[in-house]
Amino acid sequence: MSCIDGEAGFRAIEPHPGSVTLDGTRAARRTAPDASRDRRQAVPPGTLSPEELQDVFRHQLDAVCRVVEEQLRTLTLTFTAARPPLTEPQPSLAPPAADRGALRPLTDGEAEIWLAAQFGADANAAMTEIVTLRLDGPLDAARLLDAVRAVPGRHGALRSRFSPSGESVRVDPAGEVPVRWEDFSREAEPEAALGAELHALAGLSFDPVAGPVARADLVRLGERHHVLVLSAHHIACDGWSFAVLADEIASAYRSGPEQRAPVERADGCLASEAERALAYWAGLHARPPEPLDLPTDHPRPKLRGFAGDTRRVALPPALVAGLRALAAGQGQTLTATLLAAFQVLLARLSGQDDLVVGVPAAGQPRRGEPGLVGHHADLLPLRARLDPAELFAAHLARTSTALAEAAAHADCTLGRLLRHLDRSHDPARPPLAQVQFNFQRFPDALDFGPGLHGALAPAPKRFSTFELTFSLSETADGLTVDATYNRALFEPATIDRWIGHYLTLLGHLARDSEQPIGRVALLDPVERQTMLVAWNATETAHPLDVGAMRAFRLHARRAPDRIAIRFGEERVSYGALDRWADRIVAALFDSALPEGARVGLLMRRSPGLVTAMLGALRAGIPYVPLDPALPPA
Repeated sequence: MSCIDGEAGFRAIEPHPGSVTLDGTRAARRTAPDASRDRRQAVPPGTLSPEELQDVFRHQLDAVCRVVEEQLRTLTLTFTAARPPLTEPQPSLAPPAADRGALRPLTDGEAEIWLAAQFGADANAAMTEIVTLRLDGPLDAARLLDAVRAVPGRHGALRSRFSPSGESVRVDPAGEVPVRWEDFSREAEPEAALGAELHALAGLSFDPVAGPVARADLVRLGERHHVLVLSAHHIACDGWSFAVLADEIASAYRSGPEQRAPVERADGCLASEAERALAYWAGLHARPPEPLDLPTDHPRPKLRGFAGDTRRVALPPALVAGLRALAAGQGQTLTATLLAAFQVLLARLSGQDDLVVGVPAAGQPRRGEPGLVGHHADLLPLRARLDPAELFAAHLARTSTALAEAAAHADCTLGRLLRHLDRSHDPARPPLAQVQFNFQRFPDALDFGPGLHGALAPAPKRFSTFELTFSLSETADGLTVDATYNRALFEPATIDRWIGHYLTLLGHLARDSEQPIGRVALLDPVERQTMLVAWNATETAHPLDVGAMRAFRLHARRAPDRIAIRFGEERVSYGALDRWADRIVAALFDSALPEGARVGLLMRRSPGLVTAMLGALRAGIPYVPLDPALPPA
């Protein structure tokens, strides 16, 4: 097979100087007859080509990434060494009020959030957590605002101030959570105004050093419709904490804020439990799998970004009922069922059968302190090995067992595990777990008193600490999925399509769980029709019954100056393309290829590649595209 090398041989038949012929010899400088239109400026001697400049920049950026990664690892180890080791907790009285502003070292979880937020403004904004509390019924706004101002005073985490170095934190006795009032009732579309407000709030970036680390916004949509928006930095408030705050605000609204006593902070877990949890996770990830490689819409940046967005879809009630029946029939929880299906989706999208999904776990129930507010959550890097031939029912049972084991070993932060494993990771990806799955149950209705009820729900995010997060929320209105994604990697249409695949997958599994996970359908009937029929209906009626090659030449003669190819700043007209293709035909005929030979096109995507394809077809010789990025055979 003859081969046209896009980096060498092909330029012999381009109208450009300094090229190499098909047999490898250097061609003389020459100018094509239409040089006034097609000539490109030659690269001066000693000047790097664009490809060489890209290689130099790539090597320099790789070196910078390695330095940054090593510095962060060193900083993490320094913080860990400076923090006192875990000890068995001893019963103690609550500290006196005068000591509540004293400094204390950060917990492991707080230190990891602090370090993660140091990657830049977007990384810190990714730590903003927001929930909405919809209030339907007659509301005394002044009373509610008093309750909102009083409740954070019970929880030191919401008045915390961190040292600039991130080594210590204190509770500001005089700290307050700002409360703001907005009236959208006179807007033409109050709900649209609320959506714009939530979008703006999702871009908030709290300053843990100067404070405040939380805020509240009460929005009036109508006489009987209000929304309380609670926002906080993740270092001071986790998902469980928001539910605690909403319940306490409802209680304070009913009974009065003066009756709310302060809540003292509980510290840590037993050292023995932490060591046991670390040993479990270290064993599970002794030889971690390859990073999850989902198909991206854009090239992966050298450094990980945090700009994101959220796509939300409500699950149809019939599907939710079917999933509940599936979980009950298998003797499993709804959480395990949804997670197992998510793992199948990831395996099918990536083609990988060994993957890690981060699953957050609230620490308050484990410590027997359900009323705690602060950062007490741990991310559990759940590992799953999938066999395409395995029935979903069996995969679900294994996932449920893995969840139970993970919950029994939850007293280990992800950062502590990473330090123990002591492996370098790609700075373009989150370490160990690139995706996250979360399932939250919100109370059906919060009782604010006669006629007034509240419903808690998560708000969409504009930044993402993971490449992809599927967060499912169970509220009084049903089940919704929020897919938060990294905008540097994915387009919204891709995420919408994946959500659709997930819902289709869930629907098939709800009807029959005894299916091999590698064969469960992901495409709905409309998508199947589009891919199998519509996209393959490529027949096109042409007014000229002369064949494609003849039709192209006729068009080139009718409109020789019309642009045929645009590639960056490069433009090639139909006339120039036609003449260029003829030169390729002549070169191929001169090479005396044996009958039945094929010509290989070893080229990057460029106008030259298009011309080579046209020339080979015009010469009646089959061509074989060869990717220069592939390794040698």
